[in-house]
Amino acid sequence: MRLSSAFSVCAPAPAAVAALASAVSGFRLSFVRPSRRSFSGWVCVCVFSSASVAGGFASAVASGLGLPFCRVFRRLGGWGVSVPVFCRWLRLPRRFLRGLPVRRVFARRRCLPASVVVLLRTSGSFGFSGSRGAAPAVCSAVARAVPPGSAVFVGCATGVDAAFRGFFPSASVFAASSFGLGRGSFAARSVAVVRAVVAAGVSAPALWVSFPSGACPGGLAPSVSQSRAFCGSGSGSWASLAFAAGCGLPCLVFGFAPPRGWGFSSLGGGWWYRGVCAWVSSFQQLSLF
Repeated sequence: MRLSSAFSVCAPAPAAVAALASAVSGFRLSFVRPSRRSFSGWVCVCVFSSASVAGGFASAVASGLGLPFCRVFRRLGGWGVSVPVFCRWLRLPRRFLRGLPVRRVFARRRCLPASVVVLLRTSGSFGFSGSRGAAPAVCSAVARAVPPGSAVFVGCATGVDAAFRGFFPSASVFAASSFGLGRGSFAARSVAVVRAVVAAGVSAPALWVSFPSGACPGGLAPSVSQSRAFCGSGSGSWASLAFAAGCGLPCLVFGFAPPRGWGFSSLGGGWWYRGVCAWVSSFQQLSLF
């Protein structure tokens, strides 16, 4: 949520910043304090265990949320990031609010790179696809980062599909049985899911998130043609991803790197991204140092 600050400049709510930080590996704690350097008069300070993680988070949040800058500095034995926030609703004198805690999360729940968290938080329509085997543990962290009220589309398979149906009971579920019989019905179902996400992307930024269980089969490539994407490669996850990428959907992949010719870039932590997002490249450049 973003609201107008006291100086008529847009700034995020403290809880929104804390939610982004809490899903990033290396996060320790966050708190709100007044700041003369902030255009809004307030900052949410997010403390991380390393300078590289803090720098990446600062770059991703500043660009992803449209903020002028986010300061990085040493704090509490780690590295703090000051993010301007909207706090006009706080009516107590500022001396009573210095160090107001926002959120503290334990390490077992932290597993997403900052760039992935911001991509998820700034999208409003999602398609999820992946292996019919056991869903990876990271799926629960991804589900927590999806904004409330988002449009979610998923298939009827076991594994990853079943996990996200559980995370989002109100998701739009596409059943293969609605598209006839035989193996062709599964491909038709996946095509329908991708097209639904594309259509939803007209009103809210869309994102296709894939969790394949193995490397991409040879000869498969992104294509707007469903017959080329679903060409009998043996992997429905990669075929769906090829069709989604071919249709122009921004795509996230976890676990296995897409072939170089697919146009994906590494975000770290086993994640790869394809899409038009300027702040992702700045995050990648910063993380090299």
